[in-house]
Amino acid sequence: MKKEEKNKNSVEMGFCQKFSEEIPLNEGCRHPKDYCPHRQACMLYFLFKEKKKGAL
Repeated sequence: MKKEEKNKNSVEMGFCQKFSEEIPLNEGCRHPKDYCPHRQACMLYFLFKEKKKGAL
């Protein structure tokens, strides 16, 4: 696959510090009800909350 084609199909990823894994930003937090020491600074959790409210 050409580099240009790969970039077109790529999805923006965010990093979960608790589980040390990359997660697509459009999914948001995969564990929103679990305790997380990084919650206040977590972009994935913020996107989850916004998606739940219907803002996104």
